[in-house]
Amino acid sequence: MDKPIKELGYMVDCSRGAVPKVETIKRLIDILSSFGYTYFMLYTEDTYEIDGEPYFGYMRGKYSKEEIKEIDEYASNKHMELRACIQTLAHLGRLQAWDSYNSLFDIDNILLVKDESVYEFIDKMFKTVSETFKSKTIHIGMDEAFHLGRGRYIDKYGYAPESEIISYHLKRVSEIAKKYGFTCYIWGDMVKNAALKNQNNLTLDIPDNIIPFIWYYDEKGQDKLREEIKLFKSITTRPLGLCGGMYKWGGFAPNNRYSTNVCKEQLEGCREFGIDNFLVSGWGDGASEASQFCILPGLYRVAKMAKNEAIGDAKDFEKVVGMSLDDFDKIDSLGCLDPNIDYNHKHNTLPFTHLYMDLLQDPMMETALDKYPHLYMEAVKKLNTISSNKEFGYMFDAMAKLGKVDSILCVLGRDIRKAYEKGETLLPYILKLQEAQELLDEFIASHEYQWHKENKSFGYEKECQRLGGLKERMRYVEGRLKLYRDFKIDKIEELEEKHLPKIMYGKEIDPDDLKGNLYRYLVSAGLLNDY
Repeated sequence: MDKPIKELGYMVDCSRGAVPKVETIKRLIDILSSFGYTYFMLYTEDTYEIDGEPYFGYMRGKYSKEEIKEIDEYASNKHMELRACIQTLAHLGRLQAWDSYNSLFDIDNILLVKDESVYEFIDKMFKTVSETFKSKTIHIGMDEAFHLGRGRYIDKYGYAPESEIISYHLKRVSEIAKKYGFTCYIWGDMVKNAALKNQNNLTLDIPDNIIPFIWYYDEKGQDKLREEIKLFKSITTRPLGLCGGMYKWGGFAPNNRYSTNVCKEQLEGCREFGIDNFLVSGWGDGASEASQFCILPGLYRVAKMAKNEAIGDAKDFEKVVGMSLDDFDKIDSLGCLDPNIDYNHKHNTLPFTHLYMDLLQDPMMETALDKYPHLYMEAVKKLNTISSNKEFGYMFDAMAKLGKVDSILCVLGRDIRKAYEKGETLLPYILKLQEAQELLDEFIASHEYQWHKENKSFGYEKECQRLGGLKERMRYVEGRLKLYRDFKIDKIEELEEKHLPKIMYGKEIDPDDLKGNLYRYLVSAGLLNDY
């Protein structure tokens, strides 16, 4: 039998909107330690306390040193290692809200490599982590710095190849890490990109306390995965880790089935190439709308696969979680609407898309299929059977209420346009809008309860703005339809313009395989800065 994966970790996103309460983190540790996870990561961009930096994480719900120490001790008692996961190159754009940090940046959300004040700042990060986490393993990020060296760096130091810049920064940060006794993980994408752009030499000099993690969240197929791992092995002789993800960042609803299948593929790659460290990420891109616990079925199955254990009747899941695995799987109902679709190989963001797509501009009209209102209500029936569960019923209740709203909104914009173009009465759609607004209020109440049960209050202001904006937009659209019905306006301008199909990734969208959780593309053709 293949050897079990030696290190199995989970990373909870504590930066993209929601910052989980200490109690929530403890409950996740309870569950995941029972599943067999060996370490737990807190992904904190600016949501941890640094002495002498009052604006670092200001009004973001940052963890105090005392809170992290409390979590660390709790994890130790559960035989799990708590590890920090921070950023030391990009993804620090929220600091740009405060003038005192602007001098640290090169371009976008990327720090200015070679600037000594940057390394003094990073030293403070490591000092804080050394004082709050017992573990001497830390993840230092360094991913997605797409325009590295193309801003103030050029003005100050002149042009340099990306490989030279990333190598310099890796060396400097690794030296700071060594000062505090840390071994560092990094996301491997920038290392790979820099090496590929370095035409003279594919190999990069990666310091001996740095371990790159190959990460991806969608199916590659074994052949492409092998190519990826072989590429990394040609870049460095350092050990490698592999990171997958449980999709909870597509809006409010997860897709455990698809994510589990991707992780299965990755675990097979780990065994083939002797990679014994596998990390599962639980990102919260956008606003962290989904429950922190909605991916437990996927996390359980990954643990079983990592240990080469059969799932069987999953009594161990039920004992730990207080619900059968079959029942908990119903949390995927909104994300896996159509029983005729193989959601092991497809996933979509329809519940998010249908909630927020504009009713008059209707940028995603291609997702308004006649089958969806019925399928949403079938999903609601499944979710309602679990909504009374003592511990997690609130999560299923919120999903059920979202399904009711989406059962109307998923085709409403399309139907309004069709009726308008045919010169038919708009009264039925005015009534539908009124019904949807009432259901939206019920969903908002349930979603707000879920948020505050699991997370600190910080970040919910974004939900208020989004959901409140949706309510106001629905009220406005209802008013415009009434004015047109009553001959007080002679046209609805948005509906006069011909609808054009949405193109994503170079092709027209497939509603059953839709990866579109960017809020700003749904609510206005003029876009919004926040997404």
